[in-house]
Amino acid sequence: MIQDMITIIEDQIDKILETIKDPDSNLTDHEIRARKKLARDLYFSIQYYDLRNHQ
Repeated sequence: MIQDMITIIEDQIDKILETIKDPDSNLTDHEIRARKKLARDLYFSIQYYDLRNHQ
């Protein structure tokens, strides 16, 4: 169950990063930075969870 949730979050990270790379997205610099930060925070949350549960 947790692994399924992690997979969903990883898919969402990929979608967030795709919107940043899309030249037609018309995102402002602020929106791009915010999405990068969100993707990074989600990624590190998964890594933190993974580290805590494999010790």
